[in-house]
Amino acid sequence: MRLAKLDDRFSVYSLRHTTASWLLRKGFSLEVVAAILGHTDIRTTSIYAHLAADTLKEAMQRTFGA
Repeated sequence: MRLAKLDDRFSVYSLRHTTASWLLRKGFSLEVVAAILGHTDIRTTSIYAHLAADTLKEAMQRTFGA
């Protein structure tokens, strides 16, 4: 972080969270994301499974039309 001159608030957890969120939004399963992050308990991975409003809207549109 020092070499990249990143703010102290930025951390490896930020990168993990972003990576997990992107993978989940791309449709990868929690099991796949868990393996990438090295989680042994899927409940840990599910913490990263926030869904943006646009993702929820798209799911509803794809399921029910409109």
